[in-house]
Amino acid sequence: MLELHIDPLLELLDELRIRIKKAEEISENQESTNPTTTTPLNYQTHPQAIYTRRFLNFSKLPEPKNEENFKRELEELTKSFYQINSSNDEDDDASNL
Repeated sequence: MLELHIDPLLELLDELRIRIKKAEEISENQESTNPTTTTPLNYQTHPQAIYTRRFLNFSKLPEPKNEENFKRELEELTKSFYQINSSNDEDDDASNL
């Protein structure tokens, strides 16, 4: 009875080994026959191209500036938010009575 359970498992293991071996062979063949190189982001590059990079100069950008009334408006929004929430809490408390 134990053999009934082991045989299918052995067959699955054999099939898995065969598939892994085939996948490794395909992978090796693709690497050796692929004339272009692939970067980690799967961008294909041309083997004869010369790629350069430039550093971007951000030194001449102005300093970041928030809107002049940002802090005041944030405080007002925060107060109104808490007022709305506290009135909702009071309504909930009253409905539970």
